[in-house]
Formats: sequence, C-alpha cells, structure tokens
Amino acid sequence: LAALLGGALILAAAYAALRFAIAPVYRFTEWVPESLVSLKAMRAVFWNRASDAARLISIRTPASARIAFWGALDRAGAMALLLGLALGRSRARRLRAPAP
Repeated sequence: LAALLGGALILAAAYAALRFAIAPVYRFTEWVPESLVSLKAMRAVFWNRASDAARLISIRTPASARIAFWGALDRAGAMALLLGLALGRSRARRLRAPAP
C-alpha cells in the first residue's frame, strides 16, 4: 500500500510539474517552434521573439516632439560652440608659437 501510494504521489508530482511547464504554451502560442525537439528551431523562435520584444517603441506627443527638437538643437549648438572654442585655442597657440 505504501509503494502504491508513493508511486501515485510521484506520478501526481510529475503531472503537476509538466502541466506547470506546458501551461504558458496555451497562452503564448507564438513561442512554440515548429519542432519541439529541434534545438535550432527553438533558438530561432526565441531570438525572433526576443528581438521583436527588444525593438524600441517611441510614442510621441506634440509636447515631447517639441522637447526632442529643441534638445537636439541645443546639443548641436553646444557641440558647435565647443568645437569653435577648441579650434580657436589651437589657432591662437599656433600664432603665439615662435617661428623656427
């Protein structure tokens, strides 16, 4: 009786574990590869889904578009100013250097 009860308990635990492992397949069928035993197919499905999920999505409102525009303009102006200062300093250094 103990062996029969132990076997039933092991079968019930195995059934619960498999049901828990397979349950997401019923909801997310796009993750199921065409061949469940092919590692290459599983890998391909995983990377296709992962790259779709990792794709950048940008939702813009008019206010956020204005902020992005003025921010880009501000960055470009700062880069132009810093480049002008750097080139001006190097030109001034060359003019101050004694001629050989």
